[in-house]
Amino acid sequence: MNKFLVILCAHVETVEKKNVVLETISSMNNEGIDVCYLSHTNLYLDEISEKVKFCYYDSNNEYLERGIYLENVDLLVDLIETNMSYFSSDFGTIVDFMPGSPHTRSALRLFKSGTNISYSNFYDWTIYMEYDLHIPTKGFKHFFDSKIKLLVESNKKCFYYRNDEIHAKYLWGGLFIYKTVNIYENSKLTLFDWSGSSRKWVQAWGLGFFESIVESIIKQSFSEDEIIVENIRYASEDIWNISNYGNIGRFSYYDSPYSLEHVTKIGIFPFLDGSDYELNLFISYRGILNDMFLTDLIIKNEDMNLFNLEGFKLYPQTWNIWQINYHESETIYFEYTIVHENFKKTYKQKFEIKNLKIIHDKLNRIEK
Repeated sequence: MNKFLVILCAHVETVEKKNVVLETISSMNNEGIDVCYLSHTNLYLDEISEKVKFCYYDSNNEYLERGIYLENVDLLVDLIETNMSYFSSDFGTIVDFMPGSPHTRSALRLFKSGTNISYSNFYDWTIYMEYDLHIPTKGFKHFFDSKIKLLVESNKKCFYYRNDEIHAKYLWGGLFIYKTVNIYENSKLTLFDWSGSSRKWVQAWGLGFFESIVESIIKQSFSEDEIIVENIRYASEDIWNISNYGNIGRFSYYDSPYSLEHVTKIGIFPFLDGSDYELNLFISYRGILNDMFLTDLIIKNEDMNLFNLEGFKLYPQTWNIWQINYHESETIYFEYTIVHENFKKTYKQKFEIKNLKIIHDKLNRIEK
């Protein structure tokens, strides 16, 4: 049998996104496709749940913020090219590490839960799909049926698209298809303690993005000759008639309020001056909004405030650096608030100076 379930993952916080979800589900309903809707937000959940065969809501929408990786940097061993980024200005260059997507952990929870629902309801195949994917020119059923037929006839068990960008040469997460039982039986995915400590998470998954972790799970679950991989760039033209595959999704990450966090980089970095370490505060804002503010930024140790910044305006496409005298502190506490219109979020981090020195040696440096 080739019975399949589409697990449609979404974070719908606007009417516009809700309407796209309903349009996508309606298109698949008209073609007789079973859909499981999975989300971390309960907004519009009653309306959407009426249109699908299964609905799964997970209230845990935990974000993995930078401080979690700073506190557990001793566990980070494998540093691949996709985890590095570079920011340059007249003042120098910062070589920074990117700890995957902050939404990775909660997104993987949905992936696992959707697979469990598919397996327990006897679906041979599972199709993971992002909610805002354009409708294929020949419809979803033709597209899914043709890919599963290809897999069956070639005795394969998994299909996915791959990015071909220089810094993103791994699975494209918009859509992938897999034999349900194989992923269900992947013990690292299904038996992992998702409610456990952040340290256990970092130890298990490292710096991975959602897409790179899914690709690693697929490669653990299937042999190389059981997987079909295609280039998403060419598929975007043939399947969706879109010249730039970046436009296959109908919403960009920057359409979400979380994009304010994505384009704002704030952190403390070590710089080795001769034989002595200096601490530097780094603020980069790569957005386009003119009225972003950073308020109540405080850096302190066990005894005193080391640095304080109030009402600092973040100008687009700029970065700033301050040197901080840390008085041979062992532990640094770091707190700040980002404000823009109705968006306001406070971040609190704690990390050990010894870990910053490890970061300098392993991951990250400022070149003045």
